Amino acid sequence: MTSKVRHLSPISIFIFWGQLIYNWWIFILMGWGWLAGSVGQFKWLFLGLIILLLIIFAVIRYLRFTFSLGERLITINSGIFLKQTRHIPYSNIQTVQEEQWIFLKPFGLENITIETAGKEEKHGEARLLTVSKSVATEIEARRKKPAQSQSDQLVSKVTSSATTVDSPTTYTINGSDLNRYALTSLSFLPIILGLLWLVNKIQELVPKSFLNSFNAQLVHLSLVIIIFIVFLIITIGFLISYLNVIQKYYRFTLTSAKQSLTTVRGFFQRKTVGIRLSKIQAIDFKQNVIRQLAHLSTVQSLIASNASDDENGHNLVIIPVIKETEALARSQRFVEWLPQQINENRFKFSLRAWFFIRNSVLIYLTIVAFPLVLAYFFWSVAFLYVLPFGIFLLFVGYFQGRYVAKNTGFQVVSKNLIVTQTGYLWTRRRSFIQRDKIQSIRLKQSIWMEPKKLTHIEFNLRKGNDNDAIQLRYLSVTDAETILKWYQPQVPSN
Repeated sequence: MTSKVRHLSPISIFIFWGQLIYNWWIFILMGWGWLAGSVGQFKWLFLGLIILLLIIFAVIRYLRFTFSLGERLITINSGIFLKQTRHIPYSNIQTVQEEQWIFLKPFGLENITIETAGKEEKHGEARLLTVSKSVATEIEARRKKPAQSQSDQLVSKVTSSATTVDSPTTYTINGSDLNRYALTSLSFLPIILGLLWLVNKIQELVPKSFLNSFNAQLVHLSLVIIIFIVFLIITIGFLISYLNVIQKYYRFTLTSAKQSLTTVRGFFQRKTVGIRLSKIQAIDFKQNVIRQLAHLSTVQSLIASNASDDENGHNLVIIPVIKETEALARSQRFVEWLPQQINENRFKFSLRAWFFIRNSVLIYLTIVAFPLVLAYFFWSVAFLYVLPFGIFLLFVGYFQGRYVAKNTGFQVVSKNLIVTQTGYLWTRRRSFIQRDKIQSIRLKQSIWMEPKKLTHIEFNLRKGNDNDAIQLRYLSVTDAETILKWYQPQVPSN
């Protein structure tokens, strides 16, 4: 049976046109600027021809882009000058993402991103723009068909003695939890740095006379006014971060049904991501230092695709925020291989905190040493300001190293499950990893670590189009051997 060949919606022409402008805008501006300087009377004609040419390319791309949903695979044809054909078996699909921008909602259209374990594309193996919502439903139905047929066979053996009801498990974030998630986010820090960079760039564009006058007035302002300006910048950065998190996880819903998880979230861009439970590489429970103090946790899944949507752009968020004591039990309702609880007393931690502190302090010392030397020899006045800042950074390095040491450990839960815990950049990551999802385990031991019977051990997992290396540093050799013994395949006895 031949599957029907389909086109995208004509609205995709405008998206293709926008993508072309985004990719070529620098060359368009350079050409337009050159014409404006040489033959200025033709600059608007040149701009009009470029816009028309890009529209023609967008229309051709729309006409050449077709797709079909077969029984076993998806076929996508594209290319303007060179025709490209992609065949994606449903069994190879890791995730299916649905993105519906607010301007597409009246038309009932959405963008679909198909993720596989391939390493070809940064934004997914295939992307279908402005298609009907029924397309994603059809892909999911065909994708789950083989697994469903197997489950039907198992259910048929049980129905004679009991009735099985497959009711989906659902979690929806409430307003209070979403508010706590946004308030405890650290994403305002890069936003503040971005605002400071923007202020610096604006100063470069402002005329020197105006800037000198403004600086002269700023010198005469009281310390209270200067503190108010700094506070205002921090408040704006925090407000932008808060509103961004709120709109990003607006009406977040997690559904578990038919051996798959589906997350739906977003206000301006309603995003739906579906993943199979069998494709999950690990489950992470993450806490930045603020959420640790508030006893809150974020649950994420590590998957072999680019369907990440957390604040750092790494893992796929399953539960944005939940009480630390309830996180594991609640997650087990959606991921059955997770334990409902673990014994915290069975965790084995690295006992060499000094090495973590030393490494962290040395990193910060390297950062401040060069400015201190320059200020001491060439700008003695600045040295008095740089020195206290350098001492402050050394204290930060000390406490950061201590934090990492305190949060580095592991626990073997069962013959198929291990829990690793690491600390980095004031964030604690606790990962539940199944043995068959580990690609490899690697030991690292320097010459001076050997007499102390210490080693680093590294777990390599698939993450997106890359590798996720979870490293436990400065473990005892005995603990490392325990992990290796757990990981080695069990040889059946005769």
